[in-house]
Amino acid sequence: MPNVLAARVIQVTLAHRKHLSRIPRSKTLGLLCLLFCLLATGCEQKPVWSTQVASPDGKWVASARTTVTGGFGTGDIMTNVFLTWNSGSKSSFEIMKFDKSNPDLTITWASPSHLDIGYNGNAEIWLQVVRYGKVDIALHNQSKGSAHSLR
Repeated sequence: MPNVLAARVIQVTLAHRKHLSRIPRSKTLGLLCLLFCLLATGCEQKPVWSTQVASPDGKWVASARTTVTGGFGTGDIMTNVFLTWNSGSKSSFEIMKFDKSNPDLTITWASPSHLDIGYNGNAEIWLQVVRYGKVDIALHNQSKGSAHSLR
């Protein structure tokens, strides 16, 4: 008799476990879907500023944009500068990247082959390209009290 009772207890436990295992899976799937939706909408990049400046000969376009990414504790401000060849593939190449700041950029072409980028403030420079194609690229800190330029 003890073996029959033990077998019955195991049967009831297994049946109970099967019943309970269906509920957490559906709840888990629902929570995963909800989490995915929140993360997908929370990581949106929103441009807050942009500009474009064509070179004097019209062969190049320098463009910049500041984007704010949002998320739960992952928000960031990023400013990127791109150089685009105005004929052919017209694909952009990233030449500057500033993080965690709005560097207040000024972009000017000194000549068709020389691009000057000025910024104000204490920007974190993550990427700086000094030459792309036949274009020399100079970066200048224009903050008061800063007399150096980066090149």
